[in-house]
Amino acid sequence: MLADELLPRRGAGFQLRRLMASDLAAFQAYRGDAELGRYQGWQAMSDEQAAAFIAEMADLPVPNPGGWVQLAIADEEGSALLGDIGLFVDATGTEAEVGFTLSRGAQGRGLAAAAVRSVIELVFEATGVQRVRAITDARNEASIRLLERLGLRRVDSVATEFRGEPCVEHRYELGREDGNRLAVAAFDRHAARYADKYFLLPDYDAHYRRLLARMPSGGSFLDLACGPGNVSGFAVRHRPDLQVLGVDLAPQMLAQARERVPAASFVLGDCRRLELLGRRFDGAAFAFGLSYLAAADAERCLANLAAVLNPGAPLLLSTVTGSEPAERVETSASGDRMFTAWRTPEQVQALVTAAGFEIVEAELLASPANASLATQDLVLIAVRR
Repeated sequence: MLADELLPRRGAGFQLRRLMASDLAAFQAYRGDAELGRYQGWQAMSDEQAAAFIAEMADLPVPNPGGWVQLAIADEEGSALLGDIGLFVDATGTEAEVGFTLSRGAQGRGLAAAAVRSVIELVFEATGVQRVRAITDARNEASIRLLERLGLRRVDSVATEFRGEPCVEHRYELGREDGNRLAVAAFDRHAARYADKYFLLPDYDAHYRRLLARMPSGGSFLDLACGPGNVSGFAVRHRPDLQVLGVDLAPQMLAQARERVPAASFVLGDCRRLELLGRRFDGAAFAFGLSYLAAADAERCLANLAAVLNPGAPLLLSTVTGSEPAERVETSASGDRMFTAWRTPEQVQALVTAAGFEIVEAELLASPANASLATQDLVLIAVRR
């Protein structure tokens, strides 16, 4: 069971907390929005009904075995209600489901995605839940984008009926042992420490310079799996003419990046769903993210990356390598469960080539002196064919 001391749970620009009686007016304002509730399972309530609902939610255990409990998405200070997240955990404690609503005025800032990720990680951290589900109407494109940005996998589509009309429901899942999720959760927990350790690391600066020399004036640059903004920061400092966008799935890494590189833009996103960015780029870096993707996900990520890059666009890819290929989940020295895909340098280069790139240089380097684990790192520059 989740203890109340785990709430509120704070993120960048929001906090998860219990619903409170003082939330009534804001709750009614967005729950009375017919368009906002078009694909939602809830219905508008009278003030009396809403007040009773809020009071009930404030007293229910979190989670509520065999039932739903609604949590508030509030502003950073916790005073203003922005939306709510429903959490269901089955009676066995092994399966969970989430649903979410965010008021119109709070949309467009990534708050819903960050809040949903936060509640999913809260469930995995503090319960025995093995799989989190989410269900959305196939017409609800915003919810579909959010779930796929967070790495949930569509596992089924079912024809059904909703409010008297036929529809199709998409069903999504995320498992506790999903390798990418494990890596994101670990990096999110240790974001500040990671940033302090690696943000200004100079070991790859010469490669970054050669990458940026291939970028056109005023071009758009994608920093994939950007972490605290290492490559974005270098690009902003050395090529201020570039339009730099960093993408990462760890909200706390993005918070570090926004603080350290205010001249760049950063968004929450999954490297396996880059088409959701809705734009193309003149160059990209993918620094030390490949080793946290299993084989099928790595192929998908690189194919997506090729699809969002313009022909001739340069790519810098860096990754740890191993002498023997292996994919395994292990417990790190810090106690985190961590998935790592070890690939030989030849395997990495074959993946890059198969995705539609031509490699123009590749170099094996010893890992930085302050790295937690001594490895051989591959750094390559390729161009989109």
